[in-house]
Amino acid sequence: MKRKRRALGELIADSVGFPDTLSVSAPDIHIMGTREISIDGCRGILVYEREEIQLRLKDRVMTIFGHDLRLKTYYTGHVSVKGRIFSISFEEGL
Repeated sequence: MKRKRRALGELIADSVGFPDTLSVSAPDIHIMGTREISIDGCRGILVYEREEIQLRLKDRVMTIFGHDLRLKTYYTGHVSVKGRIFSISFEEGL
């Protein structure tokens, strides 16, 4: 049987009882009203358009739909999106 390998950070977080939001592997997402969203744990940008931005997270894809969407900041592991945000969806298992 094949065992999943887990990151050292995940093992430590589990052993001391940290919630998933404090774990190294879970994305940290902050939504500020309907005008800005900040994501830590982004692994890449898949789609970048004014009406849709798709981001690759660890084990899923996050899609942000809205109007006049643009990147406020983008650097290793972090993305901030500004604009009128209408909806956010997640697609798992990718």
